[in-house]
Amino acid sequence: LLSHPATARHCRIAELAGYIISLGRIEMTEGAMTLVFESEHEEYIKRTGFLLSALYEIKTDIICIDNMKSVTNRIFVSDKDDLAKIFEYSRIKLRQDSDGSIHICHEVSPVLTKSACCGRTYLQTAFLCCGSVTDPDKGYHLEFAGTHPEKLGQIQDMLSHYDIMAKM
Repeated sequence: LLSHPATARHCRIAELAGYIISLGRIEMTEGAMTLVFESEHEEYIKRTGFLLSALYEIKTDIICIDNMKSVTNRIFVSDKDDLAKIFEYSRIKLRQDSDGSIHICHEVSPVLTKSACCGRTYLQTAFLCCGSVTDPDKGYHLEFAGTHPEKLGQIQDMLSHYDIMAKM
């Protein structure tokens, strides 16, 4: 799937939204917000960095952390103007908990995935980040793993447009 990247700007925005929802999180340090992308898969982080650069001219560096058990790759975006562009164009919403912590809402805007090409691109990214397929010899079984019911419910709805009936 990574060998067939989206080329249209609108599809790239949907792809980046998929990475934000799947790999992104918000960290707050001394009142300053940082968007952190984190994955064991360096190619996903590289693609996220490419999208940030191509879409918004945001330059990023990949930080690789090897803790002997696993390798984690990260990208950080801290600039307020860059964060504003990312969240505005990707239509990703943030929510603040009662304790003041800020989190990414794990639903993609329907406006962003309204066209078939963008919907497919978002599903492709979601599958790369949290999906799997079982052994075809036993019958196909597509699975999306996650802890956010709103994200999984939305994926389920999107799959139904392709006549793929999913259960949660």
